[in-house]
Amino acid sequence: MLIALGVWLAGWGTWVDIVLAYLGLLLILGSPLLFLGTRWLVAITAVLFVVSEPLITFLQGALMPAVYLTGSEPLIWLAQWTVLGGNYRLINLLPMFLAGALLLRWGLPAGRRVLWILGAVGVVLFPVRPLSERILGIEKSLSGGWADTAHDVSLVLLAYVAVSALANIKAERV
Repeated sequence: MLIALGVWLAGWGTWVDIVLAYLGLLLILGSPLLFLGTRWLVAITAVLFVVSEPLITFLQGALMPAVYLTGSEPLIWLAQWTVLGGNYRLINLLPMFLAGALLLRWGLPAGRRVLWILGAVGVVLFPVRPLSERILGIEKSLSGGWADTAHDVSLVLLAYVAVSALANIKAERV
């Protein structure tokens, strides 16, 4: 249903990148992985984070011309949703989805020490993308690359810390 709704909304031709089809495919492929044991899930998540940038670079170079030359809209959509998407793609959404599932398995820690550690990691990772762009002279990092993923993870960690800290306030007025 999400895929159909995403395709329908994308057909409107707006400048907004509709993410519903990507999320539908993510749920179809990611949900069965949640039945795996925690060790397997950690391994798959880590491997996906590590291979994402070289895999995106390789597959975009190898697939893009071939897919677009076919002229097949369903094939082009599938390629967009999995690898070729400019803003979103399954190959980057899946490790984030699995990392979230792992956090849920571990009980979403919210103790002070854990929040300080997660906040520190978030602060350290936040400037990775802009610094790598400046140091390497890149105009814009590869969407879904390591630097971009580090920046995204930092935002998630900082948001998680902020929400957890607010939820742990024990004042009557709050």
